[in-house]
Order: sequence, then C-alpha cells, then structure tokens
Amino acid sequence: MRKSCKLLISEPDRVLANDRIALIFVVPQWAWSLYCPPQGKPGIWSREATYLCSRATRDGFARDIRVYSPDRSKAVHVVNDSWFVEIGNTTLRPDAVESHVSYYPAELLWAPDSQAFYITQSDATSEINGFHTELYRVDGQSIRHVQNIWTAVNDRFAKLHNCVHEHPNTAGLKWVEGMSRIVVVEEIPSDSVCAPREYFSGYLVSTADSQVIQEYSPEELFRRWGRVFGGRLRGDYRDLRPAEREDKP
Repeated sequence: MRKSCKLLISEPDRVLANDRIALIFVVPQWAWSLYCPPQGKPGIWSREATYLCSRATRDGFARDIRVYSPDRSKAVHVVNDSWFVEIGNTTLRPDAVESHVSYYPAELLWAPDSQAFYITQSDATSEINGFHTELYRVDGQSIRHVQNIWTAVNDRFAKLHNCVHEHPNTAGLKWVEGMSRIVVVEEIPSDSVCAPREYFSGYLVSTADSQVIQEYSPEELFRRWGRVFGGRLRGDYRDLRPAEREDKP
C-alpha cells in the first residue's frame, strides 16, 4: 500500500560531531519546503505537468508558482490555495470555487498550443484518493471551465471497477494534438476496498465532444507513454501483477 508520508533524511553523510546522532525528519512529501523550487517540480501523475508544491511556514503552508504556457504568452499564477491567469498586464480570475487549488498534491499542464490547461488535485482530505481533473480553455480575455468532460470515461471504468460509495481517481497524463485530445488515467486508490488496488487504465478523450477515442490497459499505456509516468503511476505499474497489467479497462 502506498504510504502518504516519505522518509526524508537531511544531509545523510553528515553526523553531529559531538554525539554522532544523525538528524532524520519524517514529514509529508508535499510539505517538504526544501523540495519546492519556485518553478515547481515534475508531477506525480505526469512528468510533463508541474507539481504545485508548497513550502512549510510558521503559520501553515505557502505557495507562489507561475506556470507559463509553451508560447510564454500566458501564465497560470498559483498563490497559496488559489490560481488566476496572467496575459501580459491582464489578469483573468475564475470564481472563488473554481480558483481553489489544494495544498495536497496538485499539478498543472498547459496544452501544446497554449489555449488550454488542466489541473489535477485531490479533494484536500487525502494524498491517496479524491483526485479529480478540471480542464480550462483560455478564450481571448475569458476562462472557460470545460464541464463534464470525463462522464464517458467514468462510466466506462465503472462497468468493471465500480465500488459502492467510492470513486476512482481521475488524473491527466498527456495532451495529444494540441488541445483537441487528452489522455487521462482512472485509478483505484491503494486504500480502496476494490480489487486490484492501484489498478489504472488510460483513455484518449476528445476535448471537443468528451467522447472516448481509445482505451488502454496499464501495459498499453506504459508502452505508449511510460516515459511521462510520474512517480505515482510508476509505482502503480510496478506493483501490478503481469496479468493485471494486461487487463483491459
């Protein structure tokens, strides 16, 4: 089972001169301030995404990260637990609900054509489950939230992996063909009562009509895009048995 905390050792080769005691700190991975550079880090789901890490402060956590579009004409500016879009001297702000971004693991990826981006984040209660992905288009001087784009994906995954009162994680993996298609992953969390735990499958989705174009087993997804798997998906893939990797969604 995936653990929500990671053992981090500060300067492992350095030992206190007097008492020879090495300092060991155990903190949540997402809160480790020394591991949060200003530009963010590779995502835990997709290495192409920017992990919106935060740094520990006396009063809690803080975050100030700009994620620039590929053409550098726009940026999503994440400040603490909210985000907005900057285009030159213009600031586009979504409403308060949509602009919220969790301090728990969250990541963002712009489309190659710089016209859309997605944010994958948890529901602010867990680092294991509750992950969902929201897609936004930047149309001129406005931001449009693409609603219900994953309905077909969720319905297909639920046919074989449905659990009562439990939802799978939905995470973005990769944009394909500009902003017209996107690959998303559905994952059974490691603390789920469903089996097999940590099973995941991939779906190529049209952003124009939310239709599923292609489904991928873990093995098929890894063969096509394993190079962009973040640490979470790599761990999921490693822990699946060979037969589970070949299971169709």
